[in-house]
Amino acid sequence: PFTIDESVPFDYAPGDWVWVPDAKRAVETGASDVPAVIVTADGTVPVTLHLPAMTDDEREILLAGCLMNWYADRSK
Repeated sequence: PFTIDESVPFDYAPGDWVWVPDAKRAVETGASDVPAVIVTADGTVPVTLHLPAMTDDEREILLAGCLMNWYADRSK
């Protein structure tokens, strides 16, 4: 559910990727701004990603990997 500001251009090429160090911790702690790096063939570009406000259940679903895993974990 990461987003970026509309004013930030995002014109990268296929094969470029976004690296989000400590993404799990950001979701666990409810961080609203998350530092990330765009990795391209020409180098790296820092970017700030945003996480919307989430309920505890929404956060748990993301941390479980998907809704099906979350349901499976709850049925144990």
